[in-house]
Amino acid sequence: MVGSGRDELLLKKESKDLENVYFTGQVENIGDYLSAFDVFIFPSRHEGLGSSLLDAIHFGLPVIARNVGGISDIIEHGINGFMVSESGPDFFTPLVELYENEAKRQMISKANREKSKEFSIERMTQSYISLYNQCL
Repeated sequence: MVGSGRDELLLKKESKDLENVYFTGQVENIGDYLSAFDVFIFPSRHEGLGSSLLDAIHFGLPVIARNVGGISDIIEHGINGFMVSESGPDFFTPLVELYENEAKRQMISKANREKSKEFSIERMTQSYISLYNQCL
């Protein structure tokens, strides 16, 4: 588990007897961790679009996220990730699908690397400049 949040203590308590669960807390360079992951789960019910989600697609990770806020503007279900319901905890079904289907993982990974180009510094800077010019 990379990062922190309001459920951190609960998660630590629930996973204390598990051998392969680690908690890093806040980290400086999330990319050091993302490059080692096979999938990115974004379970937030409230955060409409976290920068960690954009980092994950930059690294080509398949994303499993709740359908909240602006996430559906980034993730196309079945194309570059999976959307699960806002209330349900069903992250397991798409996780199993990704585990069992290497071709699907590779397709999603490629789609996310391509999608991440839409959020490059250059492209985002140009979008902000255009928006500012429209306001003037």
